[in-house]
Amino acid sequence: MPDIDEALVDFLLGQPGIAALVATRIFPDYFPQSEQLPSIAYTLEDDSLQPTMQGPSGMREAIYQVNVWSAEGIISTISTVRGKAYRYISQQLKKMGIEDIATPYGGIFMSLFRNNPLTMGEIARNIQRDKSTVTVLIRKLTDLGYVETSASPNDAAGGLFEGLVRIRNAGGLPSCS
Repeated sequence: MPDIDEALVDFLLGQPGIAALVATRIFPDYFPQSEQLPSIAYTLEDDSLQPTMQGPSGMREAIYQVNVWSAEGIISTISTVRGKAYRYISQQLKKMGIEDIATPYGGIFMSLFRNNPLTMGEIARNIQRDKSTVTVLIRKLTDLGYVETSASPNDAAGGLFEGLVRIRNAGGLPSCS
């Protein structure tokens, strides 16, 4: 007699749509990182005796969580987490009275909190944005009084992009140290 794990795998593979998508990529407990997508991982969430009015019935109920991993699903999960993180950051900024900047500026602040000052090129590499985007973001933060820029000793032309950017102690920005 097969155990419940074997029965669950047999049931899943018995569904033509599932079998066509995952072949035999069904795993207990976790999804191996090196495995091809799409795949399925299942976890036993609860395995308890079922009570009756007369006491324990001797029957067990197993509750499984089944997760399907696909490239689309992972992208969707990342998008959901990112959205929740942005909402949280926005709420925290509002609590601090900072309502004139949005969450995309957070990467700039984190870079500068870790190493103040930085060149705009260093900030662009740290937050993985192109130079033109960082220039626009830094100009807005400068106009709002959160950062200041100055020419870098390495920038003979005195251009803005390789200039140094540093946080000003304005607006009550918290320290990350």
